[in-house]
Order: sequence, then C-alpha cells, then structure tokens
Amino acid sequence: MELPRGRFTYQPLKAIGKQLNTNYKVNLRYIANPFDHIYQNHDVEVSNRPEIQELQDLALDLSDKIEGDFDLEFLTFEIRNNQLAFARTGLIAAQIKFKKLYKKTHRNFDHYCREKLGVSYWQIDDTIKATDVVMELLANGFDVLPQNVNQGEKLAHIRGSERVRIWREIVETYQPHEITGRTIEEYIAQQEEKVLPQPTQTYTVEMSDELYCFLWALGHFIFGIQGVTEFLSALLETSKKLGNSLSLEGVHQNLERLYQEHNSEVNRK
Repeated sequence: MELPRGRFTYQPLKAIGKQLNTNYKVNLRYIANPFDHIYQNHDVEVSNRPEIQELQDLALDLSDKIEGDFDLEFLTFEIRNNQLAFARTGLIAAQIKFKKLYKKTHRNFDHYCREKLGVSYWQIDDTIKATDVVMELLANGFDVLPQNVNQGEKLAHIRGSERVRIWREIVETYQPHEITGRTIEEYIAQQEEKVLPQPTQTYTVEMSDELYCFLWALGHFIFGIQGVTEFLSALLETSKKLGNSLSLEGVHQNLERLYQEHNSEVNRK
C-alpha cells in the first residue's frame, strides 16, 4: 500500500485533543505509561544507587516480555505483597531505632534518617506507628489490613481492644477498596462523637484552710483516697442545690444527705 505523500508534523497530545470532536475528550490520566521513559534520554545515566538500579532492571525486564510470558497470578501476588512493603520497612526501622543500631555511625536516630534514608525521623516514626497497627491487627486474625502509612497512622492513637474493635467495624462496614485514610479518620471521628463527655460545670468556691482540711480528711476517712474528689464535688453540688453556703455549718447540714445518697448507691450495686 502506498503511503500518502505530504508533510507531517508532530503535534502535542493536548493540541490534538483540542482538535477532536468536543464529545470525545482525552483523559490524560488513563494514558500514563511508565515504560515510555525507559529509553527516553540516552544521554543521561541512571543513578547507580542499588535500589534505583533494581527498579530500572525490573522495568527493563517487564518491558521485554510479551503477553504470553506473564503469569497473572504471580503478578497479582507481587502487587498485594508490595502493598505491605511499608510494614516491612517499619519492622526493620523499629529494630534500628529500638536497638540503637544507628549509634555505630550516627550520633542519633534523626541524623541517621536524614543522612542514610533521606527523610526526617518523624516520617520513619510514622511508618513504625503504622506498622505497629498492622502487626496488632494481623495478630488478631484480620486478612484486610491498612494498605499504607496514612491508613495505619489513623489508628495509631487507639490502643488494644478498642483498636481491634474499631477496625473490625470498619472492615464490616466498607469493602476493602472503599477503605482509605479519610474513611478511617471519619469513622473514628463519628465514634468519638458518640462518647464525648458532657461539658462539666466549674465552680469557684472560697473556703478557709480549716474547712478545706476538714473536708479533705472527712472524704478520705469515708471514701478513701480515690473518693476524695468525688466527695468534695458531691458536697459542693448538694450545697448548691440547697442554697447553702459552703461553710462548716452548711457542711454539717448536708452530711446526712450525702450519707443517704452514698448508702443508696452502695445498696443498688
């Protein structure tokens, strides 16, 4: 077949897109191909850092294969396996930090992270925290786990059985592909809103040192050291309800009422 004669010029993809029918729009997100860059610039040498060389070798190996060379099941496992790569990083980093292995070459962990890893120590700390979450959930039998540092870190401030409970509710509520850092954060916020304590009222009360010592000793004698604060709060609230001033006379008037309330509570238990 004879090719048409004429002059052909290269046009950027965006320019071509503008010339197309307006009903057909080119979405640049779906045409990104990482293999296009393998032979992009022959004049520039790829870094000789081992991890970069390994990535380049993988790209070259994959680009040379044809469709029949691929094992989809193996490739799928590789993706799933690498989704937890951050947790492997966290396990290794935790040993370096906790066993102070960095001391051999660096004055502190932050210096090691900046010099050897090229990141701040808090970034590695975040990875360790996220890994702590992953390992606890793993130990509790979950097969759906946080897929990145951001997701894991959202659960880092929650400990023990509460962390396990929250994650169980999340995986029962959402499909795995629906679980994101924002999803986790919003779900936790909703749970915390349900258990927020009611605002407490604060009273400013003037009393003599003699009265304070008397009340403290009385509360300690009756309720023990753990009950002193509750005793004083109850006494103040009772005085407020009855309109009595917080004085020795007012205290004596309210003691019988406090005893009755305390005994009723004990009997109910």
